[in-house]
Amino acid sequence: MEKKKEKIKHPRRVRGYRGSHRQLAHNVAIMAFDEVAKFTEYFAADIKQQAKIDLISGKKKLSKDLLTAAEYLRKAQIKLESAWKTCEQYM
Repeated sequence: MEKKKEKIKHPRRVRGYRGSHRQLAHNVAIMAFDEVAKFTEYFAADIKQQAKIDLISGKKKLSKDLLTAAEYLRKAQIKLESAWKTCEQYM
């Protein structure tokens, strides 16, 4: 009997990336801050979208936690944009 592969809704690893989570974080962090800000913006938007889906599915606590995380990511994006404006002259 052939074993079926489970479709994982939330994979444990980043698709297409073979490094560790620590390496991934480092590789993002060493990019120019304006690019990290864009990454953070997209990440926050995706988390917010997941929160909306979870709310519709009746997962209120999960949705609330994800919305809070998205808000923190958005604040981080704003600070990264500010950091970029400060250091852009040195780039």
